[in-house]
Amino acid sequence: MNNMKVFILGGNRYVGLKLLKLMQEKSEIDDVFTLSRTKNFYNFKNHFLGNRQDTRLLESLLCKYRPDILIDMICFSKNDIQSILDLKSKGALDSIKHYIVISSFFVYNYFPYKQFKEKKLSIKYLKSPIKEPYTKQKVEMETTLMQSDFFEFSSIVRFPFIFSSDDYTQRFQSFCEQAFSKTKVYFDNNFRFSMISKNSAALGLYELITKKMPQGYVDLANEGCLTQKQIYENISDLGSYKKIITSLDNNIYNVKKDLCISTNKISIRKNLREEINLEANRLFNKVKNT
Repeated sequence: MNNMKVFILGGNRYVGLKLLKLMQEKSEIDDVFTLSRTKNFYNFKNHFLGNRQDTRLLESLLCKYRPDILIDMICFSKNDIQSILDLKSKGALDSIKHYIVISSFFVYNYFPYKQFKEKKLSIKYLKSPIKEPYTKQKVEMETTLMQSDFFEFSSIVRFPFIFSSDDYTQRFQSFCEQAFSKTKVYFDNNFRFSMISKNSAALGLYELITKKMPQGYVDLANEGCLTQKQIYENISDLGSYKKIITSLDNNIYNVKKDLCISTNKISIRKNLREEINLEANRLFNKVKNT
């Protein structure tokens, strides 16, 4: 795929920024454009300030630059995806060959992973109402897109929880500190989630971008669906080690089943899991030395 134009909606500070830098290094990407409400930290010349809800602005940019790929990092609800579908009906997305939209791996808290892995969600199988607003809106977004003609041009990426080298949410560091403290902490065993670094998330997205065809439903997440309690126990066990863990065989998680990218839809670089291991160890060492 040569002379490819990519347009990114939102996400320009963390994963989106890593993805932007990665795409600029690749010869097969001709132009990249971004739109968000905040200034791009990379001082990217093709960045536009604006709100995705401003459909007139979005329509004008899409019609002007006619991207081949649209990456939607900030599609949080049925209304958000409907605005995209409305632009499609107006002809503003006629140049789009691949629409990549970010959903959430948290949908598997309500839909059995083995049954719905990289498949469309069926509301009739929902055993209990989704009370958590973020996941509920992501499910509604997925369902709305799936029922539209635009789905054949789409890849719905079910993203895991992302942690970064600087742990900007401090969630991961707090999690480690709780585990090392040996105090009792309550975790809901039914709340499944996965962790992935922002670097690895960007690499996974880039692999998806380079695909010639939309992939439908894609997991970039943990095949094992570990519970919070299991992850807590893994970290707690490592806390008993006296030496700083540096071996790839003794990192925070067992990469073979825990911290990984698992998908049947895209190829995974051979050294990708090693990169994940190294980043996990950097975080582990940082916490151990504080």
